[in-house]
Amino acid sequence: MQKIGLGLTRFLILVALFLTLTACVTERQVVGGSNTKASADSRADNSAKRAVSYMDLKQYKTAEDILKTSLKEMPKNSVVNYTYALLKLKTGETKKANKYFKIAVNSDPTNSRAAHDYGYYLCSQNKVNDGIEMFELAITNPLFKQSALSNLRAGECVFNKDTDKAEQYFLSAYQENPNLSVALFRLAELNFFRKKALSARAYYQRYSAVQGDSAASLYLAYRIEVLAGAKNEALIHRTKLLKKFPGSNEAKQIRKQYKN
Repeated sequence: MQKIGLGLTRFLILVALFLTLTACVTERQVVGGSNTKASADSRADNSAKRAVSYMDLKQYKTAEDILKTSLKEMPKNSVVNYTYALLKLKTGETKKANKYFKIAVNSDPTNSRAAHDYGYYLCSQNKVNDGIEMFELAITNPLFKQSALSNLRAGECVFNKDTDKAEQYFLSAYQENPNLSVALFRLAELNFFRKKALSARAYYQRYSAVQGDSAASLYLAYRIEVLAGAKNEALIHRTKLLKKFPGSNEAKQIRKQYKN
């Protein structure tokens, strides 16, 4: 399956988005609560923001020191644990990232950004069922504004295991966000692997109408037309791919096929 963009969310943007989301949730949760807890939550949020700033500067030791200090005060704080998980991924400590992701989600199931990224991480480790559970947690939160992306990633996670389920996720992603054109690409790709050439072509054409050419998309289009037995159309896509992206892996694949 071709990989097209949109992996783990960018540190600063994603944590900032989550903090905004959490602010809305927390406001309701702390009504009638203690000022002490509200103040501690605020300090934790500020610590996470500061850590992210240092992470952007690649000053990982400083970021870690900030997060460790915050966790001593609030060891179960979801935002801080989530940020620490992202830091551990950034520094290649994936097993430790799993630990902090788990704490972040368990301590606050409404932390949908953490659930989404944890799902992505679990799927990257071939833990498909666990990954889907996290994506579903994010998708079912009505306050989460990026559930389309979670649907897309869930579909990719089960792509090689359950194509029917993958198709449902991709369709949901596109219906929620028609600007998420990569969902159309995935639907075209999925139907190609199912050997449904006409359906694959239809989705590809819709994708191509809103998205520019890439080596991956032209290679997919070429293979779809070969499957459909449309030699002239296949030749058009093949020629365009070799001309526009001659050094790409996809172009190399086509050259290799024609040598054999």
